[in-house]
Amino acid sequence: MIEVVCNNCLRKKVCVRCNTDETTGDLKKLLVTHTGTRGNKVVLKKQCTIFKDRVFLVDYEIHSGMNLELYYQ
Repeated sequence: MIEVVCNNCLRKKVCVRCNTDETTGDLKKLLVTHTGTRGNKVVLKKQCTIFKDRVFLVDYEIHSGMNLELYYQ
């Protein structure tokens, strides 16, 4: 289990626990349950990289305690 911290543009932090074998789309589903927004409106970024839904967290080298940026379309 890893814990990922997501910051949105309003400086609200959301901590989510997930497994490393889950996809980024699964992480978005967990974030939607915490924030109450629609799943198709959520975009995850780290600096200039936009994370795609079908790629595993291990492939993006997302580890425990990592901060991601949460944007809304």
